[in-house]
Amino acid sequence: MKILYLSLPGMKSFKDRNIYCDLLRELIEKGHEVYSIVGDGGYNESGDFSHTTTSLGSEILHINVGRVVKAKNLLKKGMDILTLERKFKKAIKINCKDKSFDLVLYSAPPITLAGAVKYAKKKFNAKSYLMLKDIFPQNAVDLGMMSKTGIMGIVYKMFRRKEKKLYNISDTIGCMSKMNVEYILSHNKYVDESRVEIFPNALYNSSEIVTVDKDAIFEKYNIPQDKIIFIYGGNLGKPQGLDFLVDGIKACESIDNICFIVVGDGSERERVFAALDGVKNVICMQEMPASDYNNMCASCDVGMIMLDKRSTIPNYPSRTLSYMHNAMPMMACTDVNTDIRNLIEDDAKCGKWCHSDNAEDFVDTIRWFVSNKDNFDEMGQNAKKYLIENFDTKICVQKIERLVTNK
Repeated sequence: MKILYLSLPGMKSFKDRNIYCDLLRELIEKGHEVYSIVGDGGYNESGDFSHTTTSLGSEILHINVGRVVKAKNLLKKGMDILTLERKFKKAIKINCKDKSFDLVLYSAPPITLAGAVKYAKKKFNAKSYLMLKDIFPQNAVDLGMMSKTGIMGIVYKMFRRKEKKLYNISDTIGCMSKMNVEYILSHNKYVDESRVEIFPNALYNSSEIVTVDKDAIFEKYNIPQDKIIFIYGGNLGKPQGLDFLVDGIKACESIDNICFIVVGDGSERERVFAALDGVKNVICMQEMPASDYNNMCASCDVGMIMLDKRSTIPNYPSRTLSYMHNAMPMMACTDVNTDIRNLIEDDAKCGKWCHSDNAEDFVDTIRWFVSNKDNFDEMGQNAKKYLIENFDTKICVQKIERLVTNK
């Protein structure tokens, strides 16, 4: 099978560890041909900068799309997002004129690639598979960044039309969880149920055993070795509802045998770190190389998941996988609409959930983990087992192959 993969943000190599590179690596190792067009930003804002790299014998075309991912200027970011369709379509026209593909594979966000996907489908007579990782623009409405009325309502309607266009052009829409599927079908009546399926976030070689020198890592980062270590790592942005994390950590200052580590980068990092400055039992660290972060994460006791209480969309954070891969218990503080609670408490039996709207509930959940310290190994092994059985890239590859086989 020949696959055209369209992606934002870019990637350096299929050997990188994230849900997209892991999936592509599994496809390549199974003998499928993958040609990737990925959007990189910041190289040459005024031009059409592009270059090609090779990874695992497959080509990756990097095209300049501006500062779409980590832009601080929201107006500039929005304008760059709206140009993605044109830039990806141009890249396909110029670089794929002598190629053929059986499948166009892409993710959302962004939702502005529908025109490029439509063009590629028609040109190559290919099937299309959407990996739906977030539901925009509704997520922006939930967080107060967009409105359905007034001037911002015009922007919302524009992006909503693009969202519908993307869903309509996709032969299959892969959602992260059961409640994700239900949400898409209930809010998009025009989408046929047969085109929507569960396509989970997944890891390559999920059964890999992680080993680290915990003592060396704790010494390197000056982490106390006589406490239960709770870690929150990754994106420090608005969707995570980090005000609740700050309030919860502050409310736990009277608990002596715990320590929180908050590590990462994002739009809320400076504000969150400032709010936690001087607070007892918390260590804040800026974003670090993936290998360093993974080693530190594997050395901690409990992995934390945060989602804003205002979210109406059933999100399934990908950082869940890294905690499971490291056989860690998990603490989830989220809205009531996500089925992450079902995963952690009922399906995998690997931790505890609390609603991200009450600091007292946060404290009670922390105390629950303290009192269940002797069960950490069992919870961690439950998490690892569930990962292997449900969140391995082999499962996702089979779904993709089935779509093309039935072409």
